[in-house]
Amino acid sequence: NLAQIIRARMIKKADLDMLLSEEVTNIEFIRPKHLNDGIVSASEFLKAKPANGTVLQNDDVLISRVGSKIDCAVYVAHPEIVSIADENLYVVRCDITKLNPNYLLAYLQSELGRKHLAANYEGSTISRISLESLKKLSIPTSSIEEQNVIGSEMKDYLRYIQKLQIELETLQEKIDDQLNEWFKG
Repeated sequence: NLAQIIRARMIKKADLDMLLSEEVTNIEFIRPKHLNDGIVSASEFLKAKPANGTVLQNDDVLISRVGSKIDCAVYVAHPEIVSIADENLYVVRCDITKLNPNYLLAYLQSELGRKHLAANYEGSTISRISLESLKKLSIPTSSIEEQNVIGSEMKDYLRYIQKLQIELETLQEKIDDQLNEWFKG
């Protein structure tokens, strides 16, 4: 009753291969490997929107369904960009009157939350969590006001991390350019 949990719809591999674009478009495709410590840190681009794709909404919480690494992130929508979720993601749409998405992410990123989430995954090499197990995951709830305070702080931390990541990427590009300048071949 706190959120709707959606398993992203499957897109046939042959269809996806035809849709993937080498160039940046206004349609992005997000896979579990693009989730990095609470942030959607990358994506791939599609030439067209797949007919059966799961379209993401702002503040959807993404949780990897399958993989060797359990990760989650809050999706932040960008104007004029449509984002499609990979079938190996669960999309959690919080009822924001009852559950703050960034509070949920903060819990899932905490030591306790990671432990509870990991306990619901099955498999030794490639773990997976069922929709039913995810629905039964216990989330400590407090008042929505307290959730909003924690969620706001979490959002600020994530923004700061993103800013630092961009600065680091920019610095790395500068170093690469300088190295290429020094050692022209």
